[in-house]
Amino acid sequence: MRVFNVLDDIEEALGLGISQSLIAEQLDMTVRQFSQALYRARRRKREAPPQNSPQPPQSPTPADADSPFGSGGNLGGLTPFSSNSEEN
Repeated sequence: MRVFNVLDDIEEALGLGISQSLIAEQLDMTVRQFSQALYRARRRKREAPPQNSPQPPQSPTPADADSPFGSGGNLGGLTPFSSNSEEN
């Protein structure tokens, strides 16, 4: 459920080149646990029934309290292609 709740932030981070191992570390998970949770979250999102009415865009909160990555979904200050990353 943790991964599903921040799936958009995770997808953005992966798109920027941040490795799954760094994201898993931020979520206090093993890479294997994260990979399985990511698979399940993506499947759940894909299988979710479409919403009837479009939702208005949400304005970001000052501290992004819902994200374990901190402000702006930046994964705790991690940058893409960190030198200590383990690619998966």
